[in-house]
Amino acid sequence: MKTTAPTSLTSRMVARGFGPSAKGRASCRSRSALTAPLGVFFIVVIGIASLFLVTVSAWAQESGGTQAEDPWAGVEVLLVTGSSTTSELLAGTASVTAFDADTLESLGVQNISDLSDFTPNLEVVVAGTTSPTLFIRGVGLNDFSAIATGAISVYQDDVPRGSAAILLGRIFDVEEVVVLRGPQGTGPYRNASAGAIKIYPRQPTGDFQAYLTSSYGNYDYVDFEGALEVPVIPEVLSMRTAFGVTKRGGWMKNRCGDLPAIEDRDPRVGPGNSNATPHSQCGETVRLGGDARSDVPAGLPTKINDLSNWAVRSIFKFTPDLPVETTWSLNVHYSKVRDDSHVGQQIGIQQVQPEANNAQPPDLTEVVGSGPLNSAGQTSYADTDITKRLSVIRSSYLAKCGTACETSTPIAIRRPARRQVNLDSRRQLADELTDLDDDPFGGAVNEVGKTRNETWGFALRGDVDINDSLHLKSTTGFERWNRSSRQDLDFTPDVEFQLGTTDRGHQVSQELRLGGPLPIDAVIDWEIGGLMVADEVEVFGTSDNNPTNAGPDLIRDYEQRVLAITGYAEASWEITEVFGLDAGARWNYERKWMDYDLAPTNPPIKAKEDISFDSPTGTVRLRYAATEDVSFYVMYNRGWKAGSYNATSNPNKGLTFANPERLDAYEFGWDLNAFEGRFRLTGALFYYDYYNYQIFTSESNLSPQPEFVTINANSAENYGAEIETFFEPFDGTTLRVNFGWLESQFLDFTQFQLTSIRDGSGTAQLYEKAINHTGNRLLNSPQFSVSIIASQRLDLGRYGAFTFRYTGSWTDDVYFDATEGAGTPNSQGQQILSDMMIGEDAYWLHGVGLDYAPRDSSFMLTGWVRNLTNEGYRNFSADLSTFLDTTIHFIGEPRTYGGSLRVDF
Repeated sequence: MKTTAPTSLTSRMVARGFGPSAKGRASCRSRSALTAPLGVFFIVVIGIASLFLVTVSAWAQESGGTQAEDPWAGVEVLLVTGSSTTSELLAGTASVTAFDADTLESLGVQNISDLSDFTPNLEVVVAGTTSPTLFIRGVGLNDFSAIATGAISVYQDDVPRGSAAILLGRIFDVEEVVVLRGPQGTGPYRNASAGAIKIYPRQPTGDFQAYLTSSYGNYDYVDFEGALEVPVIPEVLSMRTAFGVTKRGGWMKNRCGDLPAIEDRDPRVGPGNSNATPHSQCGETVRLGGDARSDVPAGLPTKINDLSNWAVRSIFKFTPDLPVETTWSLNVHYSKVRDDSHVGQQIGIQQVQPEANNAQPPDLTEVVGSGPLNSAGQTSYADTDITKRLSVIRSSYLAKCGTACETSTPIAIRRPARRQVNLDSRRQLADELTDLDDDPFGGAVNEVGKTRNETWGFALRGDVDINDSLHLKSTTGFERWNRSSRQDLDFTPDVEFQLGTTDRGHQVSQELRLGGPLPIDAVIDWEIGGLMVADEVEVFGTSDNNPTNAGPDLIRDYEQRVLAITGYAEASWEITEVFGLDAGARWNYERKWMDYDLAPTNPPIKAKEDISFDSPTGTVRLRYAATEDVSFYVMYNRGWKAGSYNATSNPNKGLTFANPERLDAYEFGWDLNAFEGRFRLTGALFYYDYYNYQIFTSESNLSPQPEFVTINANSAENYGAEIETFFEPFDGTTLRVNFGWLESQFLDFTQFQLTSIRDGSGTAQLYEKAINHTGNRLLNSPQFSVSIIASQRLDLGRYGAFTFRYTGSWTDDVYFDATEGAGTPNSQGQQILSDMMIGEDAYWLHGVGLDYAPRDSSFMLTGWVRNLTNEGYRNFSADLSTFLDTTIHFIGEPRTYGGSLRVDF
């Protein structure tokens, strides 16, 4: 049954008030979707007011406490204060990888996904320009939906960013990016069961300064980044404004680009193949009846996956002359994304048909091949690179077959021989396609969807040293976004599975901290604090399907509100000169409201849900500093992540829910320095024990359209290590090598999917089919990873200096689902895909760069090449075999190269 709603997604967006063209919104709900809960407003006001009161009272004092002589006194427990020295504070006490501004620039890092190549046991999955998912040590969630909350907390200027829509913002003009591995059991964290990523923008210094960087490269790449800092009131108020602009043409070839007008195309005049030339333009199906012409739109671009985004940020720093040290910082930012929705490669599945009238049980084996989709014989799309390769393979097997396959041979002999040739050819092709086809950077789509995302917000931070033993900090944040996306998710020139989604939302956060040293003989620092996050998200989505395979078009309209509150207390005790003890506990509370509507279904699915949960977490860490250059720690952490709704629920199950996740983490780490800082070796060994591990996966529950949902694995474990080394054997020569090792498995995980079977009377009976994943590795958890950053400076005296850089990263085999890359079994329980089809074999990525800086000059020239060998590799794969007889694969970027010019003023 087709929906009676308008077929234009744009008209639906405008009617709902979504998208840039919307002027208003006819809300069907009694409450305003853009108004935070009243309690949230009061919490924010109280937080800001408390800090202002302390500031005002300090101003009124005639005298106050003097600053401590040691600037680090009392801040041992302030692990994430937003300072650029965070990585120094954490040295020897936690597993952390830090990148300073120079390293980020030399690596070409533009967002957090670029960090995964150089951070041990960090995996970032990107299946769209605004849809990242993050994994640390195998902990994460592949859910790309607007209401998903990952297991890694991402912070910018100490403000948490919960929604995927605001995670992948551009990194520009920053002081440092810090990756904290392991659950954060105490401190102002939310849902940080895997770890946290902290991004610190460059703060105003009070001096006049500016810089501008211009970059140009292949695929029409243009990038500008710059900053201007002005001391508005010397030593009192300063401002730093920075911006970044990126434009790049598409790097994937679209074979459906620049087609002639529909009226100028050849009609289909006979039965023949529906996707054969000349009536088919790029492999699409052309149906008989009516005009019988290809309906792929004319004028599509020939290059897709382009980029177009920009961002601007202003930070105001206010340091009034008071008896006590007081600092206020206001970060105001805005960004806009106007990119192509990412498209990758489709690899279809050919089902081998059993012999007619065969007395033996039918051969139900299926193999990956050139297609087709929809089990429609030779009438569905298959990539031309794959069909050409299949033809070559088949010719070689026919030659080996000899006379048995010749037309003069009796059919009773020829038919099974040719059948075996076809089967062997497809099996070989299936094995080859685990490394993708000959041209992974080419495809054919009938719709080049766009992703639009507009975000803005602010972060207000205040720090007051009330006296030598008391420090107060407040951080208030607000983020808002409006996003729309249209995506041809079947990656073919046919209308099979195309999605349109719009979402908008906002987030309010308030953090308070109070701490300092205890006024006793023992050296004990303490801190208490809390974090409140409230967000609201509205989503409106449609799916345009081929009804034969994916069922009717569906419309999802839902809203989720969340209130999360944490409160914690922690302390750090310097027991002796060499031993220290840190301990902390946090109470976590989260409440979610869901208002959900799915249509057309019979009966319609409408749900209003309200659920809350809470849990304690904590940390205990013992530190041992053998010398100034050698330190160790042992640590226990309890991690927790809140449960989540599945807003893409199947019509046969309704709105479902994944329970909260919990884990116990044990860790031993070290920090060794030698040769006056020229050599450093840091690392950690860890073991994780999970309960109700959350996993994002696909299900097919009596519906032709699959559902991507978050479910729970009863238990899982992983263990491993990270080792990071830095070596500077000579002045101007540096080598940084990082290594990651990870072992993981599901200890108890059986997935159940609804299906039906007919009993003896022919009546369909419902039952749950069990798919056992116990013993399989966790997804996105490669066993080994290695990264290398090397540089050599060559001093040319009065002519300046050259610096040569090499970067390399190796990633072991990685799986994108719980089946270890094999895909979901068919209804007979058989594996139908090649072993690594929903995964990626181990691969290297190499990059080189060359800098030239003239002596006593203010500019620098840089040339760079990334993905030097033009490696084709998967970022993410999805198994759609249960309803479209295909698999889809998002591909990493090809070789890019270019040059940059930086000028400092």
